[in-house]
Amino acid sequence: MRKYTLQVNGKDVTVELKSFYGEEAELELNGEVFKVQVKNVMHTALMSERIPIEAGARKYSSTAPVAAPRHATPAAGKGSVLAPIPGVVLSVYVEVGAKVRSGEPLLKMEAMKMDHEISATLTGTVSAVLAQVGDSVLQGHELVHITPEA
Repeated sequence: MRKYTLQVNGKDVTVELKSFYGEEAELELNGEVFKVQVKNVMHTALMSERIPIEAGARKYSSTAPVAAPRHATPAAGKGSVLAPIPGVVLSVYVEVGAKVRSGEPLLKMEAMKMDHEISATLTGTVSAVLAQVGDSVLQGHELVHITPEA
């Protein structure tokens, strides 16, 4: 997937991310393969300047923002509504305090050149809206948190 050469304490270290799916990743570190459990993924980026990304002889750059939570997020779990695939948030239909029913649309995102409505996974009250229009989000990013009805 991605290969990095890092300098740690003056020595070159090669790290290759071989696979990453859900909560499991496989890394190769200086030729030795490790299977790891991913406990937490945080996506932050300062994109005030273009960052070149090299691939072979070609250079690519990206200024696309990667959304990071704007405040502490509840632990992903029962009330978490997650992005099913990477995409861009087009519309947000709810706000904190809104009462929602299971299956009710919460927001719309564009992914793979298609619009996808993301719906509530349970009935309750919206306790956090963690994405806004224009955010680029990755798969598994928490978009909305719902506190279940008692």
